[in-house]
Amino acid sequence: MLAFESQASVSNDVLSDGQVARGTRRRRSRIAETDEFTLDREVHVSKGDTERSDTIRIRCRKEEDHAMCYFPIPEIEPEERPSYGDDILQALWLCLKQIQMRIALAESAGTVLWWAKPGDWCLLK
Repeated sequence: MLAFESQASVSNDVLSDGQVARGTRRRRSRIAETDEFTLDREVHVSKGDTERSDTIRIRCRKEEDHAMCYFPIPEIEPEERPSYGDDILQALWLCLKQIQMRIALAESAGTVLWWAKPGDWCLLK
């Protein structure tokens, strides 16, 4: 579980130094964090005169002391490349940066990947 604290104001009294005034209570909320999930994005791939659809599939998994996300992009990176982080969000962010780099390298080699329109780098630019 991922927990965060939020302040529910009863009296709307928050002091200028950030202290919670009397009449305001702290509420602890919990957001369920899954231990494993998959994100898919259908993309277009073009190389020369050939165009086809493909899927970027990101798999993320929480381990005991870290998290990892990995992806293959079948057209340009068929092997799964892991990104590790202290938590799922950090691992996912690093994974997205890796995908962005792979898309840039593929484009410089003549393979273009896009989601909505050519040049959008699957909205990871």
